[in-house]
Amino acid sequence: MNLDKDIYEFSETDYLIANPDVAAAVAAGQVASGYAHYIEYGKQEGRLWGINSRIGKVLYALNRSGQGLEIGPSHNPLTPKKHGYNVHILDHLSDEDLRKKYAGHGVSLENIETVDFVWSGEDLSELIENKSCYDWIIASHVIEHVPDLISFLQQCAVLLKPEGKLSLVIPDKRYCFDYFNPVSSTGQLLDAYEQKRIRPSPGQIFYHLSNASSRSGKIAWDSTVDATPELVHSFTEADNLWRRAITGIRPFSWHCIKKELKFLIWQTSRYCLNSLLKLNLPSRKINDLLRGTKKRLQLLLMQFADTAEEYVDVHCWKFTPSSFNLIMTDLNMLGLVELTIISEFDTTGWRVLCHSGKRSG
Repeated sequence: MNLDKDIYEFSETDYLIANPDVAAAVAAGQVASGYAHYIEYGKQEGRLWGINSRIGKVLYALNRSGQGLEIGPSHNPLTPKKHGYNVHILDHLSDEDLRKKYAGHGVSLENIETVDFVWSGEDLSELIENKSCYDWIIASHVIEHVPDLISFLQQCAVLLKPEGKLSLVIPDKRYCFDYFNPVSSTGQLLDAYEQKRIRPSPGQIFYHLSNASSRSGKIAWDSTVDATPELVHSFTEADNLWRRAITGIRPFSWHCIKKELKFLIWQTSRYCLNSLLKLNLPSRKINDLLRGTKKRLQLLLMQFADTAEEYVDVHCWKFTPSSFNLIMTDLNMLGLVELTIISEFDTTGWRVLCHSGKRSG
């Protein structure tokens, strides 16, 4: 009998752990075994079958039955709710807007999960309105895009339970379009943290465009590819985008927004003071006022975003496994990040994966 390599190495235990909906079906007698499900359905569905798969590595150190958060899965979630995972989804757009964004791009729109939290760069615990609530967080191909990585790691630590784990999938710069760019340093991350960056710097945008490369026409490759890297963009393209990035905010629009903010602050202070001194304004009225003020502030922030140059999404940070380890060690010793690397896998293809947990004591 001819057996595929993956079926030959099939692990019933791993398969049921990685696919809780199948485990429930087996327990209920609806399916004979995990192996039977894999043969009939799982292989075609691309289900996880063991530790050597990408998803197996992502989930390796995680309490898979616990409450999880997947950040930025877009159209390719690693822990879909339909497979039985108890997971919240956080992304930069709603699921409806993600479907609009990727319509006609040749991806499976059915894989887009219901988005629980739409992230616009605010503090994660404020967005989710909770702390110490997740057993695990997955961020696949996310941290290289985050302008202020230190703050992001700090916020993930706040969301994790004491024994919670953060699973990161990171591109190895040696095997993707970041090839010609130098690895990022702890000092660069510290500068971004001090400046509380909310968007890539003009220099990062220039670097991304001017040095982006490909091999054999691909922007990501594995160690077996030995073709000479070639630049993807022209210098003119990089120059133009850099100049657009340094344009900044239109002064007149920003002046109008500042005037509106001053009025809102004055109005809120006036009514609160009136309530405290004259005691003739009910608390319900103040709550209504504050809710209205919050909505107006949100509208102002949207107007502010409209006055700024478009957000240019780039790789702010470039890593190899060893350079990322060094950065995490530095941040631990500086007392800025309480997450420490507890397990990691060697680069497979062009990705490196590691798991972080809170330090004890």
